[in-house]
Amino acid sequence: MNTKEPVEQVFINNELYYNTKGAAQTLGISVSALKKYVNQRQIRNFNHPSKGYLFLSEWLDEWIFRNTNQPKDFKPKAKK
Repeated sequence: MNTKEPVEQVFINNELYYNTKGAAQTLGISVSALKKYVNQRQIRNFNHPSKGYLFLSEWLDEWIFRNTNQPKDFKPKAKK
């Protein structure tokens, strides 16, 4: 029996969330590494009672930005 979590995107209050497997694939890391970062509070998440950890794409973008070497004069674009 295959118990692997399917890649899933969930809409809650018109917001798109990724489940753990989807977020890990988006970040290019393993599910176990993602769970480690969640436990260390290094990546924002929402712990849904029935769906488990959920992640907004902007939270994943924040983690990527914090964990990427940027040029000294780099300034991210302001959100509209």
